[in-house]
Amino acid sequence: MRRIVLVASCGFAIALLSGCGAKPEDRVFDVCLKAAQEKLGDQDAEIDEKSMQTAVTRKDDGTWDVGGFVVFERGMANERKQTILCQARDAEGGKGDPEVMLLQFLW
Repeated sequence: MRRIVLVASCGFAIALLSGCGAKPEDRVFDVCLKAAQEKLGDQDAEIDEKSMQTAVTRKDDGTWDVGGFVVFERGMANERKQTILCQARDAEGGKGDPEVMLLQFLW
C-alpha cells in the first residue's frame, strides 16, 4: 500500500510540474491577456477577461484568435470601450508558451 501511495504522489507532482493540465486555449488566453495588460501599462483600463476567455478560437492554419473588450475610465463621463484582437501561434515544436503574433486595440 505504501508503494502505491508513493507512486501516485510522484505521478501527481510530475503532472503539476509539467503543466499537463492546461488546455491549449487556456494557455493562449493567458499569453494574450498578459500581452494586453503589458501594453496598457498603468492606464485607467479594465480588461473584460470573461469576454476574452470565451472568444478563443483556433483557425485552420493552426493559429489562434482571441477577442475581447477593454473599458477605459470606467464610471467616468468619458468612459469608452475598445475591442481587443490578439492572434497567437503555438510555440515551435509545441513546447513552451504560445507566442503572440499580433495585438490590436480597435475603436
